Amino acid sequence: MADGQKARNVAPAELVAARQFTVPYAVNLTLTGTRGLFSPNDLYKVKDTNGDLVFKVKGVSFGSRRLLLDAAGTPLLTMKPKVFSWHQTWRVFRGESTSPNDLLFSMRRPKIFQWKDNFDVVLAVEQLQVHR
Repeated sequence: MADGQKARNVAPAELVAARQFTVPYAVNLTLTGTRGLFSPNDLYKVKDTNGDLVFKVKGVSFGSRRLLLDAAGTPLLTMKPKVFSWHQTWRVFRGESTSPNDLLFSMRRPKIFQWKDNFDVVLAVEQLQVHR
């Protein structure tokens, strides 16, 4: 170890999504908005390079939550905005849950005003350690 560096205990990696959605290589995906008069709950579709549907994002209860579904329509993640957040904070939960026990990570803009889409992502394990 080099001088000035401290040893850190690193926890083993945890899967945020199911194993069938993990691959050891980069994947190109295309996100398209599908909002329209006749599809108020379908917000986005995510397709691979062949044009096959991989994921859908649906709005739930007048836009207060977003639900990430696989191509078959199985709920994977629930994304919920934090109310009254200056940094546009979102919390992401496992499946259709919004229980604190199912919190996977949260993300927020690091600056209130910014020109580029940059986000801070904090895993739930780190949040639990910080707030103890």
